Amino acid sequence: MLQPYGVIEGSDLGSVVAPGSTSYLRMRRPERTSSDAERRALLTIGLICADFGAVVVSAIAAYSYRYESVELPFNYVLLAILAAIVLVNTMRFVDGYSLDTVVMRAPRFGTAIVTWSAVLIGLITMAYFFKVSGVLSRIWISVWWLGGVGLLVAARVLAAAVLFRWRHEGKLVTRVALVGSGPRIAKLAARLEAAGDPAIELVAAFDQQLDTATPGAAFDELVSLARTNGVDEIVVATATLAEPQLQVLLRTLRSFAVNVRIYPEVFSVLPAPAKIGMLCGTPMLSVLETPLGGWKRVAKRAEDIILSSIGILIALPVMLLIAIAIKFDSSGPVLFCQTRFGVNCNPICVYKFRTMTVSSAPDREAPQARRGDSRVTRLGRFLRRSSLDELPQLFNVLLGDMSLVGPRPHPVALNERFAATIDDYLSRHCVKPGITGWAQVNGFRGETKTTEKMERRLELDLHYIKNWSILFDLKILMLTLFVGFVHENAY
Repeated sequence: MLQPYGVIEGSDLGSVVAPGSTSYLRMRRPERTSSDAERRALLTIGLICADFGAVVVSAIAAYSYRYESVELPFNYVLLAILAAIVLVNTMRFVDGYSLDTVVMRAPRFGTAIVTWSAVLIGLITMAYFFKVSGVLSRIWISVWWLGGVGLLVAARVLAAAVLFRWRHEGKLVTRVALVGSGPRIAKLAARLEAAGDPAIELVAAFDQQLDTATPGAAFDELVSLARTNGVDEIVVATATLAEPQLQVLLRTLRSFAVNVRIYPEVFSVLPAPAKIGMLCGTPMLSVLETPLGGWKRVAKRAEDIILSSIGILIALPVMLLIAIAIKFDSSGPVLFCQTRFGVNCNPICVYKFRTMTVSSAPDREAPQARRGDSRVTRLGRFLRRSSLDELPQLFNVLLGDMSLVGPRPHPVALNERFAATIDDYLSRHCVKPGITGWAQVNGFRGETKTTEKMERRLELDLHYIKNWSILFDLKILMLTLFVGFVHENAY
């Protein structure tokens, strides 16, 4: 029988305990039983039933609001049941019932709201093509959608409350054990502890060299932990996937109901989360992917075309008045073209209303506008502070050079300066630049005097790129309407 080797205790993750220590096996809570799996299944089934009921109940409530009756005609009942079935199955397809995605640190509503909206729009479109939409009340449809959103959100708030309570009681917590060499394990354990995720409990970390030919004694302790159902996931931190003991370890753990993850050392230096993909039937490690590829690119382009077209129609009278005022205020063209870097750092022409006196200096050599800049005209000062000078960029969006929302394009000289001093600065060019952005609505507008300010702006831009969604875009556009146009740094 192999004897225990080194165990890194949860209370002292930075050090290796003397061989023979087994105190970690005395769990802080009783051993896991099948009731945990039953609770997880019960909560998932409950959420599915709640979604189905939310659609049907909101349809009945909307009909009662519209007609003061709960006796729905057959076509209303059929549409409500069909919508509920399609919603539930679509949510399952997009992994909308995974408890880790529904509720992490807080309830998550975006997937449910977007899916519900898409299902309702799709069914209404079908009803239009089959020429039955005329018999459906538009007020009923609107109230139905709104009621469905409210009940779907309420279901997730309730699910989150139940989940948080169970986790506080020690239920539905994922128990993790680590195995690998001391430095790698200590660093990984410290990272998991620092994350402070209440859904994760680090049970033990085994200091075991994997590059030797003979399996270490710590394996027996790890196998014992898996056999007694005291761990849900085992993470193997390895220098390479060719470690001699790795195959032995995997063959041994295959006999137990436990998830095993591999954490290669290369993951610690990768620029982004990696995942396994397939290329011609061969597994590949994907480390960089187009942030807005596939359906996301199509959805964002459709959003840009629709909203920019609406914006141009609404703003056209204002733009005509501004053009006339500029001609009366100072000599020179109404519009001017600024060279900026677009997606993939390709140069684009960004249109703006002229707010400065005409200069012979090349655009790339022109300094960024400063407070009290003498080059700014009287009308230009108002246009810049109100951001009305950027209205022509709606045409850039319609033409496809820009998006409504995205990282703001910087002057060429400024771009080159910070690209040479800030790591990952050019990562903001993996998407189209925007008229407004997450950094702008958070106060980072206008002149950027220090590297620290630009680093903070970059951090917000990259957060937007990583977490893009249509709802996120709409949120930024709404914030722009209320706080983004007029700002003290716009001069």
